[in-house]
Amino acid sequence: MQNLQPLTAASLLGAWSHSHEEDQQGRQVFRRASYPFPPSRGRLSFNLLDDGIANFQSIARDDRHATASCHWSLDDPTSPELSITFNERKLFKARVLSVQHERLELQIEA
Repeated sequence: MQNLQPLTAASLLGAWSHSHEEDQQGRQVFRRASYPFPPSRGRLSFNLLDDGIANFQSIARDDRHATASCHWSLDDPTSPELSITFNERKLFKARVLSVQHERLELQIEA
């Protein structure tokens, strides 16, 4: 799948939430927070800020949201990877497959 806009760090800025209903074949889809998601017990989400800070929210073992202030980067422009780290530990790393204004498609690393 091709990017419909040039892939730059600026094109990733903002809040993204996992739209697990759209995942397929190892690809995960993220949508802007304004997207009309169906009801869900919780969604992984992150907000990427232009200063390299990310607010990362996941679902804790007790089903509450766990939020961490992290750092993010976009690595290797030829095969772009989004990394989110907390205290130098990678929380999230994924290859960026496509980014549009309202949709982000990622291949999560195992």
